[in-house]
Amino acid sequence: MAKAAKKAPAQQAEPPKETVEMTVAPILGPIYESEDSVAVIGARIQGVIDEFDYFKPNLTAAQLAAVYAPLKEFIDLVDTTMKPLVALREAMKVGIIPEAFEREGLTSITTASGKRVTVSQLVRAAIAGDKEAAFQWLRDNDLSEIVIETVNASTLSSVAKTLIEEGKELDPDLFKTTILPSTSVTTTRK
Repeated sequence: MAKAAKKAPAQQAEPPKETVEMTVAPILGPIYESEDSVAVIGARIQGVIDEFDYFKPNLTAAQLAAVYAPLKEFIDLVDTTMKPLVALREAMKVGIIPEAFEREGLTSITTASGKRVTVSQLVRAAIAGDKEAAFQWLRDNDLSEIVIETVNASTLSSVAKTLIEEGKELDPDLFKTTILPSTSVTTTRK
C-alpha cells in the first residue's frame, strides 16, 4: 500500500488560548501587521520596478551594474531571512497543523479573520522501477490511456488517488506513491 508521510509523536494538551495568542503575536506582529502592510511593501517594490523600467533604456552598463549589485544583495538578504519562515510554514503545512487537526478530529477551521484553514491529502505518484514494466502494468490494468511517451506525473498521481479510494494501488515495485498532508487557506469573508 502507499506510504503515508511520517508522523511525529502526539503533542501535549493545548495551552490556554491566552498563552497561544501572547506567544504567537510577537512572532508575526513586527513583520506582518496586516494584509495592508504587506500590500504597502508590495506597492513600494512595484514602484521601484516601474521607475527602473522608465529609466532603463537610458542607463549605461555602469549605471545598470550599480543598480544590480545592491539589488542582488537585498534579494540575497531577503532570501536568507525568509528561509526560516518558509521552513516554519512548511513544517506547519505538512506536519504540525495536520497532526493537530487529526488529534482534534477536524478537517477545516475558519479563523476570526475569515480565513478557512483546511487539511486534506495530496497523492503523488511516479514510476519508481523499470519504466517499461510500469507501462506494461498500466496497460494490463486497463490504464493504457495514460501511457504516452512518458506518463504525466499529475495524471499518474490522479490515477493513484482513484485506485487508493477504490482500495487498490499502483504496483509498489514499479511505482513510488506518497500520501502527503496539505494545508490550504481560503478567504471566506472580508
